[in-house]
Amino acid sequence: MTFPAEYQALKSGLWVRALLRQAASRNETGMVLRKGDEDAGAIIVVLTDRHGRLAALQERRQGWKRHDFTPLPPEGGSETAAGADAALQERRLTEQRLATWLERQSNTDPDLWVVELELEDASQPLEETLSPRRATM
Repeated sequence: MTFPAEYQALKSGLWVRALLRQAASRNETGMVLRKGDEDAGAIIVVLTDRHGRLAALQERRQGWKRHDFTPLPPEGGSETAAGADAALQERRLTEQRLATWLERQSNTDPDLWVVELELEDASQPLEETLSPRRATM
């Protein structure tokens, strides 16, 4: 018996555990922020780094879609105390935008998984090398 391509996918829980193992093997930190349906929940991968960059990769039928939440650097740089305060405030606003977006996504999909990876550089296109969960035919 052959199933249509949209039904040929790794179970979500298995794929998430494999992603976390891959991250650990590269000395990167990863954690599940929201556990979804073990078999068929959609997946969002939140990318963060020590430089304050934030992005989210949203699972699509044919790969991954990147949502960039990284704030622009403050005018005048962050060398001054005022610049550092502005950068911190911008970081908090960016984190709030991400949290709001994730909440909207989980409200529309109660089976959603959210996984966070802390990378060396979150601006790198991880979505180009991240393996798909669904079969592509």
